[in-house]
Amino acid sequence: MLKTISKIVLFILFIQCTSENERDESLSAYLIDPEPEFAINFIREQSFGSEDSIITGRMGGFAVDKMDRVFLVDGDQYMVHIFQSDGKYITSIGRGGDGPGEFISSPVPQVIENVLFLFDPMQFRLHSYSTDTFEFLQTQNLNPRNQSDIEDLAGYRPSKVFFRNNDRFVVLFSQTIQTDKNHPRYNADSLYDLYYMMDSDGTILSNQILKLKGRNFLSANVGGENKHSHFLFLGTSIATVSEDGYIYSGWSQDFFIEAMNSDGEYKRSYYYPFEKVPLTRDHALKSVESIPYPDAVEYLQSVIINSSNEDLPETWPALNDLLVDDENRLWVSTIVKDFDIYEWWVLENTGELITKFEWPRNEPIEVVKNGYIYTRETDEETGLHQVVRYRILFEEVN
Repeated sequence: MLKTISKIVLFILFIQCTSENERDESLSAYLIDPEPEFAINFIREQSFGSEDSIITGRMGGFAVDKMDRVFLVDGDQYMVHIFQSDGKYITSIGRGGDGPGEFISSPVPQVIENVLFLFDPMQFRLHSYSTDTFEFLQTQNLNPRNQSDIEDLAGYRPSKVFFRNNDRFVVLFSQTIQTDKNHPRYNADSLYDLYYMMDSDGTILSNQILKLKGRNFLSANVGGENKHSHFLFLGTSIATVSEDGYIYSGWSQDFFIEAMNSDGEYKRSYYYPFEKVPLTRDHALKSVESIPYPDAVEYLQSVIINSSNEDLPETWPALNDLLVDDENRLWVSTIVKDFDIYEWWVLENTGELITKFEWPRNEPIEVVKNGYIYTRETDEETGLHQVVRYRILFEEVN
């Protein structure tokens, strides 16, 4: 116990000394593995998109509205298929192209109130549809108008949008990696993710809301050629925005999460001591085997094989993903010894543990809403991808 307490004290001191934000509340550190307050069970209720006559392309992202309707992106046809809560197909909207309501890449969906937002990351445009009538509303160009005026954003590009409402967006800016050490913006060893608020006209409104350490890259000399790539086992920043506008973020290597409001004001943070899984080179090689592109697998494995032992981390990260549900609870997936599963922790937004459960890695949980989890699965009979809904049942532990 003394060793655990010392580790937490050192961790808190490190956070206090290195953070760029004013701390107006103390960090909540949990000294031992807490007992869950509730047990959790799931009841499989409904699947969406498993009919071959409807989903003919690669399944992209999906969103869910307050009526439990599912808006499922067809990543090949650049359209969205809409299903009732009982799984029945309603209609499809959108299409490929560069006009209003058209996409040149697989759009990222999100429903806020009665509007379906579809973000095209290649065009950096936002298309809006009514969830009442499914009619097209408008297209907004979110390419930043004033990025060149902000010195800190030199060498950055907008890469992700977190929707708050029709007029305000939290935008993630990522660095373009420069691996040439003679380049003036060489950054292979120090990538960062920057977050800013933007309005619907593409104007960056605020000072920097959040700065997170970006992805780490592994480099190796392969047959005289310098190759590099990002790998999940190296760690990455994770962030999400709740419906009430709070930004939750962390660095995957540790179970440490910060909460800020949309103005970037620090509110609270929480840390759980977590026993991380040792990483071996064999584990690293197997981690890329499931990628469905043989050339990519060969490239990535060549980097791992030829990298030095010093460049490989000793352990896997603690965290894999972070979600916030519509009741502002945090759902955190952690990496454990069994590589077939993730162990999920459900936390109050103040950090206290509600429950834990195990879930298959190959059936990722992507949405938690209206008392359900929604996962991405493969139908065993047809081989088709589908969204599956499970009812959440909490039971108090006596």
